[in-house]
Amino acid sequence: MECYQFYVEYVLFHIITQQNEHDTDMDKLKLFSHLMYECKKGIRSAALCTLQSECEAPAVAKLETNRMAYLVCPVNSHKINIFFGDRICIDVLRGFCSKPLNRLSPEEDFMLGAILGYSVCEQCRRYCKKKTGSTTNA
Repeated sequence: MECYQFYVEYVLFHIITQQNEHDTDMDKLKLFSHLMYECKKGIRSAALCTLQSECEAPAVAKLETNRMAYLVCPVNSHKINIFFGDRICIDVLRGFCSKPLNRLSPEEDFMLGAILGYSVCEQCRRYCKKKTGSTTNA
């Protein structure tokens, strides 16, 4: 069940974040707004949303209006990652999310997944795979 939930969140995240030149700014910010709502209601402690760079200003304005902590990290010249949510979570992320996410250590990757609310069991499998190259199904 936990793996299924993780997979559904993963698929939804990638479907919704697939953006093209025909999307309006509002289309690009729908997922962001939904994740922000979940953080405000306490459903999530923190969230990560990848947006086109031109969406940074309206996203940051919305976060600041709602007094929500956030961290903006460039992905490339066209995209950004915005982490947002509880201040304590964002403060922890500031310590290691300034580098590309594919360069996180296994421990940092585990912490990021846990903070974002991913399945702890799935994060443990991921950690074992990154650390030793194998997983256990026990």
